[in-house]
Parts: sequence; C-alpha cells; structure tokens
Amino acid sequence: MHTETITLTRGFIDESGKAHRKVVIRAPLIDDEVKADAKVALAGASKILEVSAESASDSLWDLHFAAECIVSLGEIRTVGISHLRTLSRADARRITAGVAGMEARLEARSREQAAAEEAGTAEGKDETGSPGAPSSSSGETPSAAP
Repeated sequence: MHTETITLTRGFIDESGKAHRKVVIRAPLIDDEVKADAKVALAGASKILEVSAESASDSLWDLHFAAECIVSLGEIRTVGISHLRTLSRADARRITAGVAGMEARLEARSREQAAAEEAGTAEGKDETGSPGAPSSSSGETPSAAP
C-alpha cells in the first residue's frame, strides 16, 4: 500500500492537550467514495434536524471521504470524522488536497508506465512483450526466396 505523510499546522488536539500533526494517508479507492456517500445519506435520513441539515454540506462529504483515506493521525490509528471536525479549516484542506494530490500523482505515473509500455510495443514487440517479426536495420529489402 502506497502511503504519504502530511504535516498539519495545528493538528488534532486530544483530550490531554497533545497535538497530533502527522497524518499518514493512502491512495483513495472507489469504495471510499461509496462509504462517504452512504454516511452522508444516513445523516440526511436522521430525525435530528441539525444532523439532517448538515448532510447537505459538501464539506461533510469531503471529511467522510478523507477519513476513509487516513491510515493514522499522529498516534491515533482509527480516525473518524469526529477527529477531523475539530481540525482547523486549513488543516482539513491540507488533508483533502493531499489525498487528491496523491491520486493525481499515482494516475500520472500509471499513464507514464502505460505510454512506456506502448512505446516498447511500437518498437518491435507484440502485445505480450515478445519481439515481433525481425526487421531489417540495414535499410536493405529482404530478398524473396527464388
């Protein structure tokens, strides 16, 4: 699993006053979006008016999504939305930007690898990566058998 570490400015302050500033994130999966959608939908179905109203917030979805991608927040290994809701706006943005940036870098790397593989195929290799038909590099036309 590919992870990256982000350092928050303020961080999460726990009950004892300790600041947890190092956030380890992993690349997002489509499942993380599904879980964020479900959690926001459940909040929308709440009979508690405030909880139901909050479900319309894009920020709430972003926090649920980010929480799914966080491996750890300082010494905290199970990070929930309650941790993220106490972050400064700048720290919350730093996490969501970090997740988006990681995804973009991994996607760019995948495109580069695919392009390199395709270039290798175009240089005389078939789809399996095996050398294709031999080509004449001397510029001569191969002679036909008599």
